[in-house]
Amino acid sequence: MNIVSYGAGTNSTALLIEMVNRGISCDLITFADTGAERPETYEYLKMFSEWLVSKGFPAIVCVKAETPSKHMGLEQFCIGHKTLPSIAFGYKKCSQQFKGEPQDKYIKNHPMVQKEWSDGFRVNKYIGYDADEPHRANRVLDEKITNKFNMQYPLVEWNMGRDECIESIKNAGLPLPGKSACFFCPSSKPREILQMAKTHPDLIKRALALEENAKESFTAIKGLGRNWSWKELIDSDNAQMKMFANEVPCECYDGE
Repeated sequence: MNIVSYGAGTNSTALLIEMVNRGISCDLITFADTGAERPETYEYLKMFSEWLVSKGFPAIVCVKAETPSKHMGLEQFCIGHKTLPSIAFGYKKCSQQFKGEPQDKYIKNHPMVQKEWSDGFRVNKYIGYDADEPHRANRVLDEKITNKFNMQYPLVEWNMGRDECIESIKNAGLPLPGKSACFFCPSSKPREILQMAKTHPDLIKRALALEENAKESFTAIKGLGRNWSWKELIDSDNAQMKMFANEVPCECYDGE
């Protein structure tokens, strides 16, 4: 049995496309929905799932984390606990809790997977690490994982780095998926945040509200940017835009 953990990014998209191209079957594709992806990611997810089905692959299954309030998203979790995503504090618990664990639980309880294990077989789990990051594929895994799964990193085996993954997607006639991450991800770069402020001001408003809601719960960091707050970044950018907007137009002209 072959399964794929889909991240809705460039690498995992290219992985599935190449599995189609190379005649590698797939039985299950999961995507962990934190409830906070950008609208473009949800649109791409729907389009790509339909493309995969047209090629004889299964549709992408979206799974969500189970929290005290069933299927509470990461945004609601942070607001309710007056905190920020754990990566803002240097931990990756948010990714584990809202990405890894929901997929692991769904996969382990899937009837086809249960049957494979009861018959004494391991399941092939395909991960989209590319050839530019072989160290991730070479990590030593716990026996609890290796006893149940054959971990597969075909992009590394096929020597496909980032550029080759982009080329694979374009050759399939598909648009590039862009970055897949929560819209309030602390790993976002300033330019990404400022761009989102232009394209999705509603999401920026929610991110700033999340940051404001949690400000009393942290002292070692300044906000979603860890060493700086998103509010400071947005306010600074707005101040610069106002400064340029108030400049007196130049009346110089070329002499005769």
